Amino acid sequence: MAAQDKENNIIWVFQTYSSNESPCEVLKGILSSFEESVNSTTRTCVSAIVSQCNFTNIKGAIDNLTLISANICSAKTLQKVELVSESGNSEAEQIRAVQRLDYFVEQLVTKQEIGHKFENVYNIESAYQTPKKLVYKEILLLLPEEARDQISVGDFICSAEKNNLIHIIDIKMLKLAISILSNKPSHHLMIGINLSAKTFSEKKHFEEIIEILKLTSRPIRQKIIFEITETAFIEDSNVLKPRVQRIRDLDAKIAVDDFGSGYTSFAQIFNLDVDFIKLDLLYTQQLTNPDVDALVSFLKTYSKNRSSQLILEGIETLEQLEHWLSKDIHAFQGYYFD
Repeated sequence: MAAQDKENNIIWVFQTYSSNESPCEVLKGILSSFEESVNSTTRTCVSAIVSQCNFTNIKGAIDNLTLISANICSAKTLQKVELVSESGNSEAEQIRAVQRLDYFVEQLVTKQEIGHKFENVYNIESAYQTPKKLVYKEILLLLPEEARDQISVGDFICSAEKNNLIHIIDIKMLKLAISILSNKPSHHLMIGINLSAKTFSEKKHFEEIIEILKLTSRPIRQKIIFEITETAFIEDSNVLKPRVQRIRDLDAKIAVDDFGSGYTSFAQIFNLDVDFIKLDLLYTQQLTNPDVDALVSFLKTYSKNRSSQLILEGIETLEQLEHWLSKDIHAFQGYYFD
């Protein structure tokens, strides 16, 4: 079932499911709802995203709808996707529930109750190397403990994007990175922060980022890495390339985050100067696929020729680490290193 809020350009999709349905059936039901509400271009994008997801159960389907929602948000055609169970709730009740969730997110953002944690990127020569060589620390958003049972980080980000709050979080994280680096001026530490597609693409918010960088000393700017998700690269190259270059002209660095998870073409990436390419776990966790091996080999050669660095995300096991080390890949990020 699809309901459209034309005033706010939001299409709500409600898809019921039962416990004996496969995740594939659930997602097909969602896509069939799109047929009546979305143009063919957007349907193609959503279908591509769904086909890349590997769900093992219904809960996985629900959790991973965040990925679909985030890409739809950035595509500016749909702004929210909701999957609901067979609860008998009316469409109006379901919409009110989402509105309550949006209000909850707004309160967390405006009251500055968002925390942070770090996840490290390492350069590793052997699986048992100690100590590991730190490339940089990525700052990740951390919800207050009491909020974690109510909303996932992915849903939080999608709601913040939909309600024009995400730039507040992006700026908060940038200022935090500057503060940390300023307290360790002689240290070799670099910090990566996520810059949402919406902040990057909207001129007003992008200019806020630029002004903060201009007020920051050059030695500090050189240690900041902006991780920009693939969805930002949907933008017209006439806008995209100059904005990437403006950041790099201020000595900050650029990383393409979650590469391969969306629908960016290679040509769009190759037309830009970036410092890091972070390959999505969708690929890095496939250890028996020769096509993935070939892709990684190609990206490794490309990165070397462009003086950038390839990073494999989502390393969770020793087997994964050893596999990619055997392919002469050495930069990694993932839960395995926690």
